[in-house]
Amino acid sequence: MEKITLPELPVLIDFDLFLTFLRTHRQVPVTGSSFHLKQADLFRLNAEMYFKASWVSEKSRQPHYPLLDFFYHVVIASKLVRVHHEKKGVYLKVVPEQLEKYDLMMHTERYFLLLETLWCHMNWEELTGARSLYFAETVLEVLELMALSDPGQVLEVRDRSVQVQANKPPLHLMSRKAYEVLWFLGFYDLVPDTTLTKRPESHEFPYTKFISKELSQYLVPVLLEQRPLEFWNLSASQETDIFSELEGIMDLLVYKPEVEIPEEETTEKPDEPFIEAFKPLFAPEDLSEDFYVQQESFEGGRYTIRIALSKKVYRTIAIGASATLEDLHLAIQKIYNFDDDHLYAFYMDGKEWSEYGIYSPDSDRPPFTNEVKLGELDLYTGKRFVYLFDFGDRWLFELVVQKIEPKVPEPGKAIVIEEKGEAPPQYWEEDEDDDDAW
Repeated sequence: MEKITLPELPVLIDFDLFLTFLRTHRQVPVTGSSFHLKQADLFRLNAEMYFKASWVSEKSRQPHYPLLDFFYHVVIASKLVRVHHEKKGVYLKVVPEQLEKYDLMMHTERYFLLLETLWCHMNWEELTGARSLYFAETVLEVLELMALSDPGQVLEVRDRSVQVQANKPPLHLMSRKAYEVLWFLGFYDLVPDTTLTKRPESHEFPYTKFISKELSQYLVPVLLEQRPLEFWNLSASQETDIFSELEGIMDLLVYKPEVEIPEEETTEKPDEPFIEAFKPLFAPEDLSEDFYVQQESFEGGRYTIRIALSKKVYRTIAIGASATLEDLHLAIQKIYNFDDDHLYAFYMDGKEWSEYGIYSPDSDRPPFTNEVKLGELDLYTGKRFVYLFDFGDRWLFELVVQKIEPKVPEPGKAIVIEEKGEAPPQYWEEDEDDDDAW
């Protein structure tokens, strides 16, 4: 097979500029709720980018900068930076060993870091504000559109639709963010609508043409045939599972005649790196290192974790790295005088009901807390995650790692080293005041 050479893509230059900004700051302050970049930083960065966001001002927020928002989610998902929660605020801090790995990568390998992060590791719901399945549907439809197009072919946008073949229905354009990200990655060009005089509304599509590029002719068939999203993207695969469960419930509720349906062939995700399927396209020296191939690690020692119900009620404990999340759950139950009589989960990204949940052993949804040790979780000082106990009453605890001491012996059991505020009763009596100070 004739090998191809990845062209010089502006997105890689822009990404290096974004990383330079992060490197030159010891810590980058972010907003307190969404943990996004500050508006002033976004405005300055945008001026340096090739793919500049239009219709922005010094007061525009991160979602209004499609490229910078994409880069932000890339560095979070790839752990090039980490979000640190400290007393003075919340900051982004680079991870030196991850940046060193990136610096050693070739031009093509850096491109596949961006592509693999988008395809496999990114939380699309956070990127777009829409359900992951909607984003996935958009991505698949536009890539199939490129597969049907010749390099350089111009596809006109009319009424938010693109017609490719006369005998097929047009593609109706949905998630703008999906089309922009694939544009950044070089699958096609988008021609902006120069007649616009103000920032387009969310329902408007501010581009007049798609122009297919040669790169898509090589990458799209591999993505669609060998890297199906339902197996390779965590958020899309979990939503697919949820919808499959809902369909099963509906089948039980709705009478259907007994008809024998042949079993569908099931496809499993191959046990190989994402880039393996693309290696035949490139010379070995251009594509060999996969950024996401990492050795399993265990960070031993003593962990100090603050477990808070509110600013006025919290407990700080010391616990060993070998303790499981189930052990941590039992410790929280004890220090707050709860009865351990409901299901629970830890959400390692700090967002309840996210796809990064680890569930109680009595749950039917893996992974399970009794199988995961603290030392295996890639925790770090300033890491925030949440513990949700009782999915009905929703007791939500915020956990922040205060300190990790690898050389300090592990305590035999969790030890309370600080406490503030009176723990509330697990169950309220009817005559108790719901507006208690806690």
